[in-house]
Amino acid sequence: QDSAYGRSLGSKLLTTVYKGIAPGGERKALPSLDVNTRRVADGLLQLAFSLSQQSEQLVELLLNTITLSVPISGGHSHNFLTFSHGEYFYSLFQVTINTELLKSLKSTVPSLMKASTQNP
Repeated sequence: QDSAYGRSLGSKLLTTVYKGIAPGGERKALPSLDVNTRRVADGLLQLAFSLSQQSEQLVELLLNTITLSVPISGGHSHNFLTFSHGEYFYSLFQVTINTELLKSLKSTVPSLMKASTQNP
């Protein structure tokens, strides 16, 4: 029962951090993540990963292709920078994410390889 609770809590923490970096439906204005906010979010990810193995869910989130768009500063309002939610998540927490992925190479590498052949 404790391990199921740990898995559930870890999954909820991971999802909360993931959704928290790009909240809302439109995803046109990303929240500002200062150093302290990123540190707290990274700590929550580390806690999620220490509670239970989250590699399958993590790979799914990294491969999420929902597009985020933000206006390019100094440009016209028509110019937007676009990238995937998974890409943005990875860019913010590379070290923590890589550490978790390396713990489960047997499951993460095949998933990532399959995704890379489907979406080169």
